[in-house]
Amino acid sequence: MSFVNAMTLFDLGHGASFALWSFRAIATGVGQCLCPVRRGFDATFGSDSQATLEAMATLAHCLGNAGGRKITLAPSGCCRVTCDEVSIIAVLAAGQKRDATLFEAHLAWLMCGKGKEHARHAAIAVAELFQCAGLEIDSPAAEISLPRDARRLRVFHAAGRA
Repeated sequence: MSFVNAMTLFDLGHGASFALWSFRAIATGVGQCLCPVRRGFDATFGSDSQATLEAMATLAHCLGNAGGRKITLAPSGCCRVTCDEVSIIAVLAAGQKRDATLFEAHLAWLMCGKGKEHARHAAIAVAELFQCAGLEIDSPAAEISLPRDARRLRVFHAAGRA
């Protein structure tokens, strides 16, 4: 599992950490009991809690089952954040800011070219419902590291049979 260095759930802000906490819980099933998630959604979203929960469940299902690659999630309750989870948050943040280019780029990465249409609708719904509830989702600031200087590799040629 690849975690983002020096980034925890607490660094994401309230809206993004709530979105990621609920996404993880729904995606992993949390022992098939979503009572804490439902209570959290009821308290946060009020009358929109069921719609938000369904949109988040649809997004989790699309990313987990319809995409062309496996999404890596940290276990529920873990403070660390994976690279794929940063992309999930970036999709939701771009959806709230109506940044179509960034939204499509992160969604294409997550879905790997397959089943993007349902995931697109679900992600937009989640982003808008979170925004209506006053939960802003900011794209996490990630440090970009420059590639190291490439070392010259030795090339060995072998002839004959060993």
